[in-house]
Amino acid sequence: MRLFTFFSLLLICACSQNDDAKKDSKCYTFDERQCGGNPWLEDQSAQTTQAKLNALEEYLAEEDIEVRSINLDPDFHEFVCEACFICPQGGRYFVEIDSSDLPLLLAITLLNFEETSCP
Repeated sequence: MRLFTFFSLLLICACSQNDDAKKDSKCYTFDERQCGGNPWLEDQSAQTTQAKLNALEEYLAEEDIEVRSINLDPDFHEFVCEACFICPQGGRYFVEIDSSDLPLLLAITLLNFEETSCP
């Protein structure tokens, strides 16, 4: 019985710590710029969705932003304008970061940046 109680308490503590970690994170979304206007894609060699995600995650790590989750919807915008740096290319990124890293993310001046609900 004591062993059962111990494991039950251990499970409850582990779950509450995980809930606390989720509370400290927020999700944000922003668009991919046209004309090579994304600092993480300067060399334009990343063409696949996974390559773009890897490049963004590396870039954010260099900016001291820890990414908890990351995703890209490459066809988010069906129609886009054709002005460089101010129009989206079509893709929209979704990132989950620690709430304390928000000022670092804001400093990057991302296109159409906004808070969103986490999946």
